[in-house]
Amino acid sequence: MVLGIDPVRIGIVTALLVSFGYIWLLAGRGRWYDRLSERFVLGVPWGTLVSITFVVCFYLFAQSGLAYWNAPVTLPFRSWSYFSPIGLLVSGFAHAGPGHLTGNMIGTLVLAPIVEYAYGHYPPQGTTSDYEYPPPGAHGSGSETESAPDSVWARPWVRALVVFPFAVAVVSLLTSVLAFGWSLGFSGTVFAFVGFATVYFPVAAVIAMVGFTGTAIVLNSLLSPVVRATASTSSGPPGWWGVNVQAHLLGFLIGVVLALILLRRRNESRRPSAVFFATVLVGLSRGLYIFTHSPEHDVFLQLRGVGVIFVLGLAIIVTAAVAADDAPLPERLPNISWTPTMKPLAIVWLGAVGVLIWSVWAGTIDRGTIPIFGIGTVPVLLLLLLYPFFPANRPARIGTQLSRRDLFLFAIAFIIGIVLLPSLYTNYVRMGDNPVPDSETITIEGYEITYAEETRHGRLGTNESGLIVVNEKRDIWISAVDKSDLADSGEATVPVGGIGWRDTVTATRHGWNVVGNGSAYAVDLRHDDETIRVFRSPGSAARAQIANKTIAVEPVDDHFRLNVTRGSDILGNVELPSTNETASVGALEFETETVDGTSSVFAQQNGTRVLIAEEE
Repeated sequence: MVLGIDPVRIGIVTALLVSFGYIWLLAGRGRWYDRLSERFVLGVPWGTLVSITFVVCFYLFAQSGLAYWNAPVTLPFRSWSYFSPIGLLVSGFAHAGPGHLTGNMIGTLVLAPIVEYAYGHYPPQGTTSDYEYPPPGAHGSGSETESAPDSVWARPWVRALVVFPFAVAVVSLLTSVLAFGWSLGFSGTVFAFVGFATVYFPVAAVIAMVGFTGTAIVLNSLLSPVVRATASTSSGPPGWWGVNVQAHLLGFLIGVVLALILLRRRNESRRPSAVFFATVLVGLSRGLYIFTHSPEHDVFLQLRGVGVIFVLGLAIIVTAAVAADDAPLPERLPNISWTPTMKPLAIVWLGAVGVLIWSVWAGTIDRGTIPIFGIGTVPVLLLLLLYPFFPANRPARIGTQLSRRDLFLFAIAFIIGIVLLPSLYTNYVRMGDNPVPDSETITIEGYEITYAEETRHGRLGTNESGLIVVNEKRDIWISAVDKSDLADSGEATVPVGGIGWRDTVTATRHGWNVVGNGSAYAVDLRHDDETIRVFRSPGSAARAQIANKTIAVEPVDDHFRLNVTRGSDILGNVELPSTNETASVGALEFETETVDGTSSVFAQQNGTRVLIAEEE
């Protein structure tokens, strides 16, 4: 995408350069660089740049975004199923379009450097109670570090270009595997940055939220210096309905846990009040309060009050985890004769994981298939998710009393478990028998595309209407374009494909609005030079009659026809005439003409002329 050069865009860039140049001079030129170079090699967050480069390259090349910037391939890159590993592996890096990609990359650019700064390219040195970052030239001088001085993982360039991007990739994998529904996008990882920054640098996190908004405004101003809007009637669900808040919340909690681990490892503390207010402000500003529900078709509820209560409660738990120390809980709590130790809690937790693994195995054996990725990796990922802060991973402490810090870490672990449970269902449901609707289809490299209405979803117990795309090998079943959306637009194109390849199918709806009744319409699919009619609605009869004759519009194989009846008697039919042409059935004559830019069909006999239908 190439931006045009005009005075407004030049003015925006010039204003940015002048503003930041002035602040740089005012702050003392090299002061910023000196501060950043304490933890960044050459003062640059290389890990952030590597992560952004990888995600953008995935969009450009794997999703064919370079050739089709506004219409990338998305279907194979969603986390469809534990039985289809490709989608699970890459869905955290794929995006639905340029707006989706740009928003997540702005968030990464603003927030990831905060996390990378906390981690640091130069390992902190000194004792566990005195972590100080050496100047760049002092690294490797023989001082004690987190790793041995000669360890490859302690080298600044390795930490910057390998360790940090690898950690980002692992978090992206976790959020894609554990996200509810068939997710797509890097936003779960962005929210992990948000959660980490909120705990580790709470003030910087709040400022970053403002910076996030400001950066997006500046970029959008460069892309569209002038915004033109007209009054229109919106259709479809509200914008917040399509936001995967579960994935965002999951990423946020993962970031919180990682920050708590780092604080604990470095024996650092944070001001609880700052963490509390940062969690509340960040949670509300980034929409973690948006709990949704749809009790019936075309009714969408946002449970905002419950969501606000949840964010406040979450802030209390996160703050308590930050403020808690390793002092054990009292041996006797008021009115309770027994306080749990590490051992029973470890047994209960590992037992729950064992039940989960057994249930997945049982369901898989019942279906007669064994997905190596789904069965082997998902439980491992769950254990890896919880291992760093699970007290039983420290054998010497299994018999000790539970500490205050451990208690609140268990509380966060419990919330994570509740958040990720729904995803285990959606990602485990297999394709049903005969998932492709019983109609003509276009087949492209394993994809079957058709149009159907009130057809059974191939994996869920719902009915769907619209442009259906099925790929049984990849466990893909989706209504890619809803019936109402196709009716509004008249035409829609769906890209299918895989890594590095792309193809498209175009659906076109042709229809006539019959006076006093519903529409009669048909849907055609076009691929290359092939066009097939895959759907025909029932005929629709006009309310008006001429000489006791009823006229109905009916879609057939490659055209529409007019059926004429009197009572139960069929008087004849004829192909609906083209614009400025006529046709007749006996004494009844039909004519199509343009009225106010719309093709309209009229019927006339013995001087009586009535409108029958108008083209959609």
